[in-house]
Amino acid sequence: QQSTQDVQDAQDAATQPGKGGRKKLKEPYTDIEDVLIVRWVSARIGEQDIVSGRNMATSMHLWHEAETKGVVPGRTASSIRQRWCNKLRNKYIAEARARLAGQAVAAVGGAGEDKHAAGPAAGSADAGDPVPPAADSVEAPRYSFKRRGD
Repeated sequence: QQSTQDVQDAQDAATQPGKGGRKKLKEPYTDIEDVLIVRWVSARIGEQDIVSGRNMATSMHLWHEAETKGVVPGRTASSIRQRWCNKLRNKYIAEARARLAGQAVAAVGGAGEDKHAAGPAAGSADAGDPVPPAADSVEAPRYSFKRRGD
């Protein structure tokens, strides 16, 4: 009876982290897992907070919650979580830029060439165009986030 209990204790100790147990592999997440986590995190935080980088700690916390609830399999390396959160931010920023580019093309299309052909009209049209400030607001957090990360 005692020897079987000792064997059980040894097996339990071997599976606990930091007690000589086998560590999980540090493998990247698959695209399918990325989609699951995008849905999970964005449903709880919101696109703007992720893009701005203000809520990185919250997204890390939600990532851990997703792992513990079995939304995605667990990983040991928090650096993978961090890398994935950055990947998610970059994805949102790329989508936002694509939307802005689409709006700019739509604004310039059609009568846009006539506006730019007339010198003063082109200047006034550019002054009232909302697209450049929006592009700056998407771009700016990326640089501030990089500075903070260093």
